[in-house]
Order: sequence, then C-alpha cells, then structure tokens
Amino acid sequence: MRDKEEFYGALEEIDGRPYDQYQKILGDFDFSRYVLKIGQVQSSPDGEPTLLLVRVPQSVAGFPPRLFSSPVRKAALEDLLTRQVAMAIEDQSDSGLVSISEPTPQILPRTSLQVLPEYVEARMYIDLPGKGGRVNGEAAAVVFSEELPLIVSSALIYAYLEPEEVDEAIGVMEDADAI
Repeated sequence: MRDKEEFYGALEEIDGRPYDQYQKILGDFDFSRYVLKIGQVQSSPDGEPTLLLVRVPQSVAGFPPRLFSSPVRKAALEDLLTRQVAMAIEDQSDSGLVSISEPTPQILPRTSLQVLPEYVEARMYIDLPGKGGRVNGEAAAVVFSEELPLIVSSALIYAYLEPEEVDEAIGVMEDADAI
C-alpha cells in the first residue's frame, strides 16, 4: 500500500497532463487515519464520477460494538452515518466535487456505508477536476487534503458525533422494527 505522500506526488506529476493520466492514482493509499481506495477513475471530465472507498479502522472510528450488534442496530447506524456524510459533504465540500448516494427519508440498509467490527467504510464519488481536458492536480489535491479529511472526521469518527443522537437514531429503528 502506498502512502499519502505518494498520492500527492502522483497528483503533482500528472497536473496539466491529459485527463486519462488520473489512472496513476488507482490503488490503496494510507492516509494515517483512513485508507483511501480508488478502483477506477473516470476517463474524461464528463464521465461517470470516480468511486472512492474511504475505510476508517475501528481503532480510529471508535464505534462501540453495541451500536451495530444486531442487523437492526447496524442498519440504523449505517443509515445515520450515510446522512452524516451527506451533511458533512454539504458543509465541508466547497468544490462541490464530492458526493454520496443521497439517502431517502426511510431508514434502510445502505450500500453506501458499511460498519463492521474492523472498520467503517464509506462509498463516495468525486468528479475529478480538470481544465480543458487536462488534469487539475492542484484542485484535486485540495479536495483530498482539505475536504475529505473534514468529511471523515465530522461523520465517520464516533468521538466527533453526538452520542445521544446516535442512540436515538438506533432506538427509533428498534422501536419501528418491534411494531
């Protein structure tokens, strides 16, 4: 696995080159508090956005196992965290390039976010920035070095969430399931 310095070095190297050079950021990158996984990148500025998997180990995320100890509790927590990520993107992403599948009003199991005993993983998308069909590595570096860490901290780390809000969301889902 490569580290974040290699990631930023790749962005610097491809800055101003043809857009398809974004292929150089494929792979897994250790950002200390989380791992960024990029399995495919968009081939052109107007192509499908690039899928980002952001995996935060539970040693950092710190979600107590009781919060996802049953399928109902797990679904409620994943739903809440998906909403937290969506709000964090709205609040923290000045570029407008980062997104997550928008949650519907219903509390449902989500494919956009997974909570496991080992880690929390969010599936987000990014429209990789370009200028005239060329890589805008500088703008991409801002998204990955400023926006993404704020999104991760404010939505995927238990210590930064309101425990009462988390417990309430899970309680509502458990009550609905019991009916």
